[in-house]
Amino acid sequence: MREAHGSGAGPRARSSQEETFESAAWQDGSTFHGSDAPIYSGDATLAHLVKRGRNMAHVAYQPSHPNPHEGGARAGQGTSRCIWLSSEQGRQAEAIAESCLEGMLDTWLEPGASVGWHRHDNSEEHYYLLEGRLDVTVEDLTGQVHTFELEPGDSHRVGTGMTHGSVAGTGGARFICVMLTTTRPASTGGERQ
Repeated sequence: MREAHGSGAGPRARSSQEETFESAAWQDGSTFHGSDAPIYSGDATLAHLVKRGRNMAHVAYQPSHPNPHEGGARAGQGTSRCIWLSSEQGRQAEAIAESCLEGMLDTWLEPGASVGWHRHDNSEEHYYLLEGRLDVTVEDLTGQVHTFELEPGDSHRVGTGMTHGSVAGTGGARFICVMLTTTRPASTGGERQ
């Protein structure tokens, strides 16, 4: 549902997905992963074939990847709302994936919220931006720091041994995050990753 506006300036129209992210019941991210709460509460016998969005875990992190050793956006700030589409992590592992998939999330970062600065030792992540703007900073294997502004349709990858964080623009940011387990240890050299 979108808000209707006249020809004058007014509030930005909200997408139906924003309304979904605002109206759902959200579990607290600080306790969710230490609990036995399932990633999917629907029919487990069919979860390897189909999952209904209303039965997927809706988890709010405040902030996502907090880093007390950093300041500002790199420390993590604001709220990140994640719908867990799939997980093969820890107590919530579904044992569905036949590949190196570690997890997949539909994520909404509120305006100005950030994912704290963190390193990937034995995993990689791919972001695909669906809505809004996302400033991504990544430190590559050579120690060089890159900052990119993602627009809808852009993607970001962080590989094993790299560090990254991100900040949502003034309208927030919605992206799909795919997490993969890697089989090689984190590199320390300048190899292409």
